[in-house]
Amino acid sequence: MADRSILCLDLATVVGVAEGPVGELPRSTVWRLAEAPGTSHGERYAVLFRHLWERTEAFKPAAIYYEAPLPPTHMRGQSNIDTASFLMGLPAIVKLVGQLRGIWRVEPCNVQDVRGHFIGGRQFLFQGKPVVGRRNLDSKAAKFCTVARARELGASPATHDEADAIALHSYASALIRPETGTASTPLFAGAA
Repeated sequence: MADRSILCLDLATVVGVAEGPVGELPRSTVWRLAEAPGTSHGERYAVLFRHLWERTEAFKPAAIYYEAPLPPTHMRGQSNIDTASFLMGLPAIVKLVGQLRGIWRVEPCNVQDVRGHFIGGRQFLFQGKPVVGRRNLDSKAAKFCTVARARELGASPATHDEADAIALHSYASALIRPETGTASTPLFAGAA
């Protein structure tokens, strides 16, 4: 699978999407699952299904990686049970499409592991102060650092959701071909 393309998803009402060959800068976009407040879970799941069905027909990825939803206990009052149950259902749609399309590798990834890989050890200027990227940054700083890192690598994410998908693509690439994970680290950048 080293030379095959992968599809990476940051799952939420606005889905960050990154797709492309392992170890290369992916194409990226976002899919909006709801345009109006009050859109039911079923309607949003159907929109995700349609996007995935169409994309996997056109793109034919070798694998799909998605950001695993955090348990509601990790959201520290930033969410409610309705939102948490919606987020917990999104992976089922991804797994269903993978099954129907014959994509046998459909894997969840821990957001903190992805962040540690993508922004870990790098310094960013966030709200006028230096911040060192790490796996357990607060949400606002982590989103800022992820967008900044994606731009450093030559991507142009329009949203933090898109940047998260780009980070996930980088992480998944490193799982598949570990040498791609060191190629962009400060220690090994430019070494060849």
